[in-house]
Amino acid sequence: MLKLVVVFSSVLLAWLTATSSPEGLPAANPTAPPPTTKVGSGGKITGRTSEVKDANSRRHKKKKKSQHKLEGDANAVVNRPDSPAPEICFGDTYRYACIPAPKTKKKPPKGPNPSASLREVVANLKLPDPTPRFGPDPSVNEWNMLAVGFPIWLWTDQPTRITTTAHHDGLTFQLTATWQSTTFNMGDGHTTTCTTTTIYPPHLDKPGRPSPTCGYIYEVASPAKKPYTVTADTHWQINWAAADQTGTLNTTYTGNRTLDVGELQSLVTG
Repeated sequence: MLKLVVVFSSVLLAWLTATSSPEGLPAANPTAPPPTTKVGSGGKITGRTSEVKDANSRRHKKKKKSQHKLEGDANAVVNRPDSPAPEICFGDTYRYACIPAPKTKKKPPKGPNPSASLREVVANLKLPDPTPRFGPDPSVNEWNMLAVGFPIWLWTDQPTRITTTAHHDGLTFQLTATWQSTTFNMGDGHTTTCTTTTIYPPHLDKPGRPSPTCGYIYEVASPAKKPYTVTADTHWQINWAAADQTGTLNTTYTGNRTLDVGELQSLVTG
């Protein structure tokens, strides 16, 4: 009789536990049959209902998922175990949000670089001779020299603008070279820079007239057997285009020439 009472009390306690509504579990259906339990020897309950097992399992999984740790640095592209593709995650180690990482486009293969070839192209560019020219030319007199105090016209060869095409490393360059100025170092410690020059005419109507644009007058004769070395630096601006790229490059061409300068002496007779 005592054993029967213990079994009945155990069954009643299990039924009351299953039909109650703990937090997070649905209330039992009053019309449904009571949940089955297993009673072992000695009147002890050896199992739980399937509903209780499922509820506990769901709560355990939900808690475990909320504490999933973000591996790696936050705000970076990561590969989470439960994500099929790379994601960008924002937040801290345990609280973060993730969005799909943008797909990166493959860069096209590199072709010839115009900038790497430009220097060589310009170096091979045929520009006018930068050798300085004098007017009058000293070769037209018997002394092959110019005189102190006599106006000298200065210039270099023309043209002042050249357009051409050059090929290098499989690239085609369109080039336009424009003369900017010329700096003349006269060899006596003085320089003069001209942005416009005028060629000395073959027959000057008035000898000794100075150049209207670019000239010089020596005040000291060159030392004996040591002529002045006159250097002309011609400055050019080169506009180029190649492989859908454009740019501007400044370059200088240099030429030089020796020049004897002497003093004129007058002889008065009478």
